Formats: sequence, structure tokens, C-alpha cells
Amino acid sequence: MLLLMTLALILTTLLTVQPSLRQKLVQKAPASLWTLLPVSPAFSVWTQEDDSLLQELTLAQIKEETPNCFKETLRLINRKNPLPRDYTPSLVPLSGDLLADPDTAAAYTALAAGAQEPQRPPLWIVSAYRTRALQEKLHQKDALFTLPAGASEHQAGLALDLASSGKEGPDFDQTGWPDYIRGEGVSLGFILRYPKGKEAITGVPYEPWHFRYVGPLHAALMAERDLTLEEYHALLSGNPQAFLSWRGYLVCWQSGPRFRQPPNTTLLELCPTNTNGYILTFKKTS
Repeated sequence: MLLLMTLALILTTLLTVQPSLRQKLVQKAPASLWTLLPVSPAFSVWTQEDDSLLQELTLAQIKEETPNCFKETLRLINRKNPLPRDYTPSLVPLSGDLLADPDTAAAYTALAAGAQEPQRPPLWIVSAYRTRALQEKLHQKDALFTLPAGASEHQAGLALDLASSGKEGPDFDQTGWPDYIRGEGVSLGFILRYPKGKEAITGVPYEPWHFRYVGPLHAALMAERDLTLEEYHALLSGNPQAFLSWRGYLVCWQSGPRFRQPPNTTLLELCPTNTNGYILTFKKTS
């Protein structure tokens, strides 16, 4: 017993002072080790003996009892994970004849309303939802800078291309808006989808004008850890037995159609990932 307590103390100290080591241990440690350690600041890991505490949910049950939990906002859409040809998003009017996902439209409206300052030039939307046919047409016209049909987030109504003061595309970087949205827009659920330095991960060059809605909680988690959507999905799906714990919320990846719910939590969101799984978000109730 003394040996186990000593081991736990040493490992706890290492986890506290070395975040990189903590992450490696979270990903690599055998499940039985977690009975010796305090819960990691990042992950709550349920070992086999804890399974009795987990409530089981089914996809059918969620659809029947809490249909509003279903969201599309965390779909990973890229060349490797294209949308199905028959994918049909839920859309609402955004501006003029532009359409967008309902949550995306509401968040942009709040962003635009809260950013009206005399020293900041007006913001406008160049592109929002695109049909598959329009995306294919744009790709045929400019295959270098436009994703093929199925690989574009615009087809889900979750992405906005923005401009200001006659500056769009790469020139939008000169307006100050990208930095503002990367800061203030996080609380509304926006991320810069294709950041500089992450081209090898996203497969897309830096686009300071292209913002994606993922929801406030997930945007904050990604911003805090400097993660792209690809990296966020990899973090969660790479730890399928773990719940990412953050400020009273638990986030996890599960394959379905049966899901594990931690005790003393409420299911807030269930999002298809577009990669044969789901990302679930729970709120702690105690």
C-alpha cells in the first residue's frame, strides 16, 4: 500500500508540472492505472469497474426524447471526409439571398451586431451556403483554391467567407477582422477554419476569410489548445474511453448507436462526425 501511494504521489507531481507528459500518459496509460491517480485535469477516464455508473442511451431514445440535442455543427468535412451526395442541411435566411445553418446564422447576427464600432470597417458576407452544383462549378473554374463538391463546409451551411472595405480573399487579412473574430468570435462559436501553419493538417492553404461555426464550447476548447477541427476530432476519437472535462462540461467521441452517459450529467448535444461516429457533449449537474 505504501508503495502504491508513493507511486501515485510521484505520478501526480509529474502530471502537474509537465503537461506534455500528462497528455502522453492520458493516451497511453493502461486503464487499471487510473485507479491510483487523481482524475486528470483534461480527462475523466472510466475504468472497467466504473462502468456500472454509466447510463446507457440509444440513438432511437435520444431522437424520441431529446430531438433538439441533434446538431450538425461538428461535422468534419474535407477531401478525406466528403458529405454524402444526398446530404440536405437545415437552412435559414442569413442576409439578402444568402442561407446558412440556423446556429451559424444566429451567431453571425450576434457577431455583426456586437462589432459595430466607428474605427472598424463594415463586415459583409461573400459566401455562405452553396449547393453541390454551385460548389462543383466553382471548383471547375478554380481547382487550386476551391474544394471539390462534397468537400466544402459551405454545402452544410456552416462556413462563412467574409470581406470588408473592398478587401476579400487574402486581402481580408489586412482589415483587422480576422484577429477580432478569432478572439471575440470564439464566444459565439466561430473558429478560423484554415489557420496559418496548419496547412499540412487541414489540407487547405491559410484562408483568413473563412470562418466555421462549431459552437461556443467547442470553439473555446479548440482555441485554448490551438487545435484545428481535424486535430480536435483526432483528440476525441483517439481516446474513445475518455471524457474531455472542461468547465462543467464533458465531451467525448462514441461510435453509437448505443452511448455511455456519465452519472449526474445532462446530454446537451449529439453531433454526427461524418467519420462513422458521434461527438457528445454533457453538462454536469452536480
